[in-house]
Amino acid sequence: MINKFRRITFSLLFLLLGFLLVGCKEAETIRLNVEKKDLLVGETFQLEATVFPENSKYKWESSNEKVVTVKNGLVTAVGPGRVTVRAISGKKIAATTFEIYGHLDTSYTDNLKLEKSFEGKSFLNNGIGEVELGQLVDGDTAHFRNKGERGTFTLRFLYINTPESTGRIDPWGKAASSFVGNILTNAHQIVLETSDGKSAQLDATGKRYLGLVWYRNSASEEFRLLNLEIVENAYSNYTGSNGDNDNYVDTFISAASKTAATRRRVFGEFDPSFNYTGEIVEVSIAEIRKNYDDYDDGTKLLIEAQIMRITGDNLYLEDLEATDFDDEIKKAGIYIFSGYGSGLGALKVGTIVRFQCQVGISDIYGLQLTNPSQVRILANEDGAEVEYTEVPANFTSLEDYEGYVVIVRNITVSSVSSPNEEGAYTIYCKTETGAEINFRVDGGAYPKLDYNSIVVGDKYIGIGGVSKFHDTYQVMIGNQTSGINDFVNVSK
Repeated sequence: MINKFRRITFSLLFLLLGFLLVGCKEAETIRLNVEKKDLLVGETFQLEATVFPENSKYKWESSNEKVVTVKNGLVTAVGPGRVTVRAISGKKIAATTFEIYGHLDTSYTDNLKLEKSFEGKSFLNNGIGEVELGQLVDGDTAHFRNKGERGTFTLRFLYINTPESTGRIDPWGKAASSFVGNILTNAHQIVLETSDGKSAQLDATGKRYLGLVWYRNSASEEFRLLNLEIVENAYSNYTGSNGDNDNYVDTFISAASKTAATRRRVFGEFDPSFNYTGEIVEVSIAEIRKNYDDYDDGTKLLIEAQIMRITGDNLYLEDLEATDFDDEIKKAGIYIFSGYGSGLGALKVGTIVRFQCQVGISDIYGLQLTNPSQVRILANEDGAEVEYTEVPANFTSLEDYEGYVVIVRNITVSSVSSPNEEGAYTIYCKTETGAEINFRVDGGAYPKLDYNSIVVGDKYIGIGGVSKFHDTYQVMIGNQTSGINDFVNVSK
């Protein structure tokens, strides 16, 4: 009886041991619920492992516990960095990559004060002075004018270099431009300062002054240094000193070091609004104008189009084929900004080209192509006649003609602005029905329409590309090359 009991007992023990051994065996497969995850320091995320057989044993492991810790699959972000969290069962491993980012703060900007007096002084002459915003270019460049004056000058922000958002579109470029634009547009007061207290100096281009931008949102607030705030918001690294007497270098170096450690934005974070794929999409201008939201994320585009007008090195283009656009069958038009020195100004009106580019849209300039590359001439290398879109005398808004090269007949010149330092000026006109329309001669145009040839009170036929500028639309007169006259006096 005793022996029988012992046999039963041993059998039960062996059976229990078998169950235990089965329950502790290594997994044949193991998977995690995500492959990649971004977290901010202090955030948590629950990883879930799926194993087969279901009762297989596994353990959790962090490749760097100074970045994340893991307990029972609960991941806690403790410091900026990249880390791998693994679920391990024998030789079977499943892994998730975590990108951990720190929190941004503006402690250096908060504590820095504008110590110098600017009352009655000029930035250009005295190295400090109050200004007004003319227009924003991008995250590190803007046009300003001395308070109470009309003429503007261009300022390149010292110590920084934000990603591009005009000549091309880079990750974080649009975000940086929007950040700076919101601040300057809503600023109560703006003061510019040189780094060394001396009169303003031009940069290597000879067209832009260098300076620091102070602003405040009300008369009761302290001024804040925008250049430094851009660094602390991770839209630019510190790019270096401008000279031996720079007053803020140490502050910028410390702020950049602190911000870089967060790995945010330009210091390592992916821009969620940018297309990193590198895919090239062939589209028409009409498709871009209809669905620009699908392409304004830095996507590389491939376009075939005809050149309708050239202003400086920038072009107005139209589709080769008419399509159903704006509820009628017509060709779509658009402006392409290439910047300066691209060489596109050497092309001819009427030439058919194929090229790669990007597309952007802004409150100032509207919709436009940018960053042209791989430009190939397909036909009409020496140019050809083109047909202009006619604007009637009783038009209500030029917005309907944005991107097109238009012709307007029998307009009367009301006044002409004085050319600025780049030779740019505006011709103010009225149509036969009294509608106001402005023709703009850009500073980059070459050759320019002769300012002295414009006669106030005379009638003209005007030709040019329609572009947005802030809340208005104007007709941009092109390069007055051989055979082209965009502003013809018909009074004589």
